[in-house]
Amino acid sequence: MASDAELSTSPGGPRIRVLVVDDHPMMRLALKRVLGDVADIEVVAEAADGAEALEQVGQCHPDVIIMDAVMGKMDGVEATRRLHEDSPEIAVLGLTFDDGKFEELLAAGAKACVLKSELTPERLGSAIREAAAAVHRH
Repeated sequence: MASDAELSTSPGGPRIRVLVVDDHPMMRLALKRVLGDVADIEVVAEAADGAEALEQVGQCHPDVIIMDAVMGKMDGVEATRRLHEDSPEIAVLGLTFDDGKFEELLAAGAKACVLKSELTPERLGSAIREAAAAVHRH
């Protein structure tokens, strides 16, 4: 696992608040553990589907939402669409095993997407920072 210095671009600076949304408990746990080692990123909540994510937003006020594309109840594409309409100041980082979902997530308002099969701690940290920066540029 990479150290804080390798992953963090702004130690001691403001932390990026992240909501992790995935229907697999082990995936949420893995993401939270990896991000727990990153100095400039803080996981503030988690959700098991898009509907739960929408409920969590008002309570935890994330800067970035890591959103699984395919989930029950409400999938990541629909949740991203609603978030983009209601809370455009929140960046969505789409995660998927299916690169065919990239276009759907981006069209729905995601700022970036990462294939789960290509996910590394370094890539995750970079993608979160890029998504957060993309919102602040607009």
